[in-house]
Amino acid sequence: MKFTSTRDKNIHYSISEALLQGLAPDGGLFVPEKFPQFNIDEFMEIGNLVDVAHKFLYPFFEDDILQKDLKSVCSNAFNFDLTMRILQNGTNILELFHGPTGAFKDFGARFLAQCFGKLKKKITILVATSGDTGSAVASAFHGVHPIEAIVLYPKDKISNFQEIQLTCWDDNITSIRVDGDFDSCQKLVKQAFSDKEFTNKFNLTSANSINIGRLLPQCVYYIFACIKFYQDNHEKASFIIPTGNMGNAMAAIWVKKMGFPIDKIILSCNENDVIVKYFQSGDFEPQPSKPTLANAMDVGNPSNLERFIDLKKMYSDEFDYIEAYSVTDEEIKQTIRKRFTENGELWCPHTATALRVQDQIINKQWIIVATAHPAKFKDIVDPLIGEVISYPPNLERFLSLSSNYTDMKADISVFMQIINNIDQGILMKKANRFPKNTKFEKKLGRDVDPKNSASFHKNDETDKPTGNFVKSFKFPTISEEGKIFLSNKFPFKPMKNLVLQTTNHMIERMREENVTMEYVSFIFNDKNQGFRSKDKTIVVSRIVKSQEFSYIVLNNSNNLVTIVKKTSTLPRYINLSRRLW
Repeated sequence: MKFTSTRDKNIHYSISEALLQGLAPDGGLFVPEKFPQFNIDEFMEIGNLVDVAHKFLYPFFEDDILQKDLKSVCSNAFNFDLTMRILQNGTNILELFHGPTGAFKDFGARFLAQCFGKLKKKITILVATSGDTGSAVASAFHGVHPIEAIVLYPKDKISNFQEIQLTCWDDNITSIRVDGDFDSCQKLVKQAFSDKEFTNKFNLTSANSINIGRLLPQCVYYIFACIKFYQDNHEKASFIIPTGNMGNAMAAIWVKKMGFPIDKIILSCNENDVIVKYFQSGDFEPQPSKPTLANAMDVGNPSNLERFIDLKKMYSDEFDYIEAYSVTDEEIKQTIRKRFTENGELWCPHTATALRVQDQIINKQWIIVATAHPAKFKDIVDPLIGEVISYPPNLERFLSLSSNYTDMKADISVFMQIINNIDQGILMKKANRFPKNTKFEKKLGRDVDPKNSASFHKNDETDKPTGNFVKSFKFPTISEEGKIFLSNKFPFKPMKNLVLQTTNHMIERMREENVTMEYVSFIFNDKNQGFRSKDKTIVVSRIVKSQEFSYIVLNNSNNLVTIVKKTSTLPRYINLSRRLW
């Protein structure tokens, strides 16, 4: 199977080449040269998502370097639940939010990461996100070396929880907060790719749905759902799909094109109605995006519409099975309230757009595509239902993690310099942007809970943390009470310089926050047991015997330190009383 461009049909790439390129050389999007037709009966006996994925994706990977690894890629990528259930009113819900980051983007991002991991190429991934894509990509690629992933997200345009998910990573993940909207982020990525010399120098590629490796695996859950629906109801499935950048919708359209039992496809959009206008008039006119409650769909120039326009040119098919509707913020609110009050159902704002559209066109049995877990939007959902919804385990783990990000104006020259800095390993990140006891913290429930704390003696060998070491350190945050939260891991060499450097940054931040303190200078302990301040009140202890500094422990005069919400790898927060300063 070869892949060509939406703009130039003389371009021919293998699947692995298309994955690594991201965009076609002419700036177009990769599409299959032809769509295989499948024997649907062969899928009827398959009840396993991994086997469905392997059978469907095999023709696209045939004769490619990744063909031999496809089964293991599918097994590792689709290792979480895909649920389709029927509500009390008979509505079918396809729940795509049971993955690691609680959104449908986990399917495509994890598949792409597994493919890149098998290819073992040194590349730099650029991804623009309006909310859920970035966290899914960061989660999927975290620790996958030698890959660097750079995530751009719009400042003040995503939910609080989404921002935590985007900025809690370290190691090979860099999060950049852009002063602009999603379209500004997407434009920066496309501008970087348009510079061929720059792209080749840093081996740039994309993990947005413009990458064919994101789109193809999303086809899998539509196949799984429409086959199950056909078996249960003896009729074709019809979907209502929350739509922004149109990648999710294109996956369903492609699945129908390849002969699977799908009847109608309805696209539910928020107040950014460029797709609605296109299907009404046939003319595509990009427009500035505006913020809505369904923020992951705040797109004014949807990239994947280019793939649909190309599909119309390639085939003479009629596409009247597709309709698009726009839903206002007020209608989203009404739908969330109504569904909870009447049925006890909880939905995110994006899924609410699909449910609202269903209320308007109740002429058949629909499958609603639920794209994100409502807990990701607690700041919207909680006030609407008058209750506090809880986080599922796959999302609750994010609450104890620190935040790392870089601020940037929407300027391509600045962005290119940051990419260069990351490649050189010299980028300094801000961290722990959200201090304790702020309004933001209270929303997330991130106040320190003594019940989740554990004390360690500086020489305690009974509970040795393990984990990978990062190349950049994180600034501490000083809270209103003068407490210090330090999230860090260091290589052992050169330990002294790193500790002194960190101490200087701590002191600098304390001055900025007007916290009373004394200058602390560390002296080296010849017994390699760590550093101690001259007044012996602060100790930085090495906990393990190996020549690696697992983490910094700042002890009080009793040689004790409180590790707040200790994770399964390294402690993320270290709590100190201001009396130490």
